[in-house]
Amino acid sequence: MIYLLAILLFHCGIYSTKGTIPNNIKSISIKNIENDSVEFDLGERLEESISNKLLNENFLDITLLDLSDSYLKIIIKKAEDMPYSYSLSNNNFEFEKVDEWRVQFNINAIWYDMINNEVLFDKNIIEWGAYGSIDDISLDGIDNDGDGYLDDEDSNEMGSAREAAINIAINKITNKIIEGIIETW
Repeated sequence: MIYLLAILLFHCGIYSTKGTIPNNIKSISIKNIENDSVEFDLGERLEESISNKLLNENFLDITLLDLSDSYLKIIIKKAEDMPYSYSLSNNNFEFEKVDEWRVQFNINAIWYDMINNEVLFDKNIIEWGAYGSIDDISLDGIDNDGDGYLDDEDSNEMGSAREAAINIAINKITNKIIEGIIETW
């Protein structure tokens, strides 16, 4: 019995995602993000978010391109604000008004193995963040990121409505890219 317990503890007791990385991939570089959208600073904000997540997760070293085993290439193809929910306005003409907007980003992310000269993944990602007509996102009564929490229940619903919705979408994109890297192993 003690022998069985020792085997289980030895094999299952220590876990690290770093140990699951293929031998040839130890580092990653993020190429300059190509931004074809109207959101001028979206590329820089997305790169910062991905870099911070990679640093926090600590499963690949972030290096310069010429020193890296792999690179991440991202193209922001589209950014748009779209009406999401409507209601009748409060005037006698019964026009519809937009109650909720979604800022949505469409990107392409490619992770490339420079040692074996192959694409590890090529993903199109579409993500969004919602915002209402109230400028303070923490008071709008909307589940801005689709996680089931509203306003003061949700730690990422604070600040200017549209900017917070952009940050929510960036976080969702970042998480999908990191998940894609991890799933590739």
